[in-house]
Amino acid sequence: MPLKDYIELVEWTGQSIIHPDKATIPTHLKPIFQRLNINQDNWLNQVNHYGRNYYRAVGPLHLIQSFADKLKSKWIKGVSSIRSLYLSTT
Repeated sequence: MPLKDYIELVEWTGQSIIHPDKATIPTHLKPIFQRLNINQDNWLNQVNHYGRNYYRAVGPLHLIQSFADKLKSKWIKGVSSIRSLYLSTT
């Protein structure tokens, strides 16, 4: 992701958390969600509840499963949140 896109997404996310009534995703940011395969309708909810929804890692499910394998763990907190955040869990 280009740095400019990342900064714009972070700025919009922060402003949307502070001012939820103005949380409509700007058209120019929508391609970022598409490229990341992220459900834009669930983005703010996931960011707002990051500490409650995730513990050790956030990312596509297949990468979380690999991470759990490396930790020799069968379970990582956040799988259901990951399924709602990403459009595809493969």
